[in-house]
Amino acid sequence: MKPLKYQLILMLNTLSLIGFGLAFFVNPHAMTGQFGITLSGTDAIADVYAVYGGFEIGMGLFLVWCAWKVRALEAGLVAASFCLCGFFAGRLMGVISQGHPTESTYKLLATDALGAILNPAFLMLYLREKKTQGTSNAAAS
Repeated sequence: MKPLKYQLILMLNTLSLIGFGLAFFVNPHAMTGQFGITLSGTDAIADVYAVYGGFEIGMGLFLVWCAWKVRALEAGLVAASFCLCGFFAGRLMGVISQGHPTESTYKLLATDALGAILNPAFLMLYLREKKTQGTSNAAAS
């Protein structure tokens, strides 16, 4: 099995997650402000640092580890699939239930949709390739 294409998809996820995470760490007010979210008080700011900064950076680093450790590719592809499908479902639910989002939300929704399509597609390709390789190894025995 040639893992490069799977490593690349995980690294694309990593760039996105760590990029957004760092942006929220560097300027949480500007990042939340573009979505109409006002951070009032330490609790709100700490939550943004934790969820939008820390979690995204942590998830991105996990995906780097999965890409680097080829034996962990499947776990990384599964995690990225659930993560991006969750982002997409949550954002879509917000748009459907509340209506009239800004352009910023539409951009993120499109990014989430792309991840929610590509990650499971690459996971399925990986699993099919793994199964095919396992079948050919068994036949060679």
